[in-house]
Amino acid sequence: MTAADIDGLQHEKGGALVPLELNFKMILRAFLAFCHHVSHKQRGGVNVVDPTLSVKFKNCRDSEHDPAEKITPWGLAVSNNKGLSDWNKLVKPSTRDFKPFREANGWVDHKDAFVIALKAQNLAHLVDTSCVVTDVDLHKAQQNFLHKALLDNMMHCEAKSIVKSHSKTKDTALIGN
Repeated sequence: MTAADIDGLQHEKGGALVPLELNFKMILRAFLAFCHHVSHKQRGGVNVVDPTLSVKFKNCRDSEHDPAEKITPWGLAVSNNKGLSDWNKLVKPSTRDFKPFREANGWVDHKDAFVIALKAQNLAHLVDTSCVVTDVDLHKAQQNFLHKALLDNMMHCEAKSIVKSHSKTKDTALIGN
């Protein structure tokens, strides 16, 4: 169901079909927006017979819902994160800047060159364990990039196994320590 479908709803009044009253349309629009919001968070459908759904809907309607905002279906939700979109558009980090690591006895030199490449691409915070993340979406995208770069360039079997052991979280700060 879309907002246009809600606007087209009619009901019978005095034997004739008339458009649904505005207050009911607004409630239906709010519920539709709520369902899309919850579906996006859960990455799946909403159980409309859930007894706690009405309370969640009322809380969302009172605190989060903006009737002037366009309703975006949950599958089409796009990030409005400016930092992430700017990074995706403007910054083109290259995995070629990271040299392959093949021999364990060259680790110190390799780590220095690796940190220099990170600083050149403004990604040094990804290996800093004391870094406080302020933009979660941007941080995740950068971590995914660096994790892939590490997977591609760690040729030494022990280094590759360390990177692979962090594949689930892709926390690059833990990999470096």
